[in-house]
Amino acid sequence: MKRLCAASVLLFLLTAAFGAEADKPKDYAPEEFPVWAQDLRRAEILTVGAFPFVFLFAGLGFDVVYWSSHSFDQSRIPWPVGPGTSGWTEAANSKDLAAKNLFLVVSSLGVSVAIAAADWLVLHWPLAGAP
Repeated sequence: MKRLCAASVLLFLLTAAFGAEADKPKDYAPEEFPVWAQDLRRAEILTVGAFPFVFLFAGLGFDVVYWSSHSFDQSRIPWPVGPGTSGWTEAANSKDLAAKNLFLVVSSLGVSVAIAAADWLVLHWPLAGAP
């Protein structure tokens, strides 16, 4: 059994080493994808890339507004310094926690899409007075 496994691994490594030369992919040609597909891909990359940062800052902003709306109570200090709304648990504030999470995700998605739309406008908006 050990010899069979060793022989199959050796065969696999030899075929992978010699077969790799013939299967090298060709580079994409510039005209291979339409412009709208390239723009959509750029928007997708910007939206997905901006989402974690927007979500982080939206959560921090939510905690600061929550803290200020409760007269700057020291037990509700925002997350980097205190527990903020991260101290909410499923049992105690399940309705508030679900509403907060839904608000943060939806607003973060909206802002991320707006960043991608602003990028598209900057790239494609005709400049006034441009030759």
